[in-house]
Amino acid sequence: MLAVGFVTVEETASELVLSAEGQPWRLRGRRRAEGSSVRMTLRLTADGSALTTETTVEPTDAEARRRFLRYWRVIGPFSGLVRRSWLRAAARAAQAG
Repeated sequence: MLAVGFVTVEETASELVLSAEGQPWRLRGRRRAEGSSVRMTLRLTADGSALTTETTVEPTDAEARRRFLRYWRVIGPFSGLVRRSWLRAAARAAQAG
């Protein structure tokens, strides 16, 4: 995520929060400030038994919201696949060591 323009907002033993500003619906949109604020959180439960991901998006206006929703209809399922693969990899790493 850092390689595509996200920055670390918060990092604790149980949570990592990344954020990016821009227009993800555009090929080079992440470099533009106007559009949406995207925040991704990876969170470990208090007992360490589960890792979850959460993404929140705050569009700057109604047009940005419409564009993001169109983008998410296409990208959303693939994002879910990627997240599940991250979670499986994290589970394997936790079990290995």
